[in-house]
Amino acid sequence: MIWVFNEYIFWIGRVMPGALISGVHVTAPQAWLIFAVILVLLAFLARRHLAWLGMACALMLLFAGSRVWAARELAPDERLIFYSIPRRSVVGFWHGAAAHIVTVDSLPLNETERTYRIVPGIIEREAQQVNYHTGWQGSSIPANNVDSSGVVLAVWRGVRVAFVSGRLDAARQPSSVDIVVLRRNARVWPETLAAVFGSKPTIIFDSSCKSWYINSLYSKLQVAGWQVYDITAQGAYIYKLYSAPLAN
Repeated sequence: MIWVFNEYIFWIGRVMPGALISGVHVTAPQAWLIFAVILVLLAFLARRHLAWLGMACALMLLFAGSRVWAARELAPDERLIFYSIPRRSVVGFWHGAAAHIVTVDSLPLNETERTYRIVPGIIEREAQQVNYHTGWQGSSIPANNVDSSGVVLAVWRGVRVAFVSGRLDAARQPSSVDIVVLRRNARVWPETLAAVFGSKPTIIFDSSCKSWYINSLYSKLQVAGWQVYDITAQGAYIYKLYSAPLAN
């Protein structure tokens, strides 16, 4: 029943022009302020006392101030978010209230995936400009070193991320990276990872990896000295620039 209702809402948004208003995001305290303004204005209309109008103006100023303060606090924030979306490889490059969401597996996100996996973060950050990119083509994120082994190197704000989806060759030229994302059950071994990327980067299993594959490698990589993170089991991985990474 929930699925049918959601599909109905999505259908309304697609077929009726102007039926869906997007880009309006408020936090819970801001929503309460809006409710308070409405109630106070109703009281003013009922009682015709200027005190109620003054209170409404004060609440509206408080609401506007909260928006400005939130935008000021968010502006310098930069982070990478590796999303937990079943069987998908999706990463978000966030700078303040703007973001580039890249589906690394070159498949577009459907409405359900966007609504339940991406939009909550957009609301929390009051994002004003979110761009979705299917694959690296057309995105503003520099991604290169794409070769037959399935290795893609993306560089953003000085953070180097290697996405590995094929067989990693130990003879490949070494690369200094901060994060290695293993996708689609990439054929790798601890010694090969060490030879190509060293032992410093964090190793992430994204949601496109099978559980048996993660179980077979997770402990081996930990024993070899890497920091390891399983997105499917632990949720989205957040790498905040200029500070220690956070798990969510």
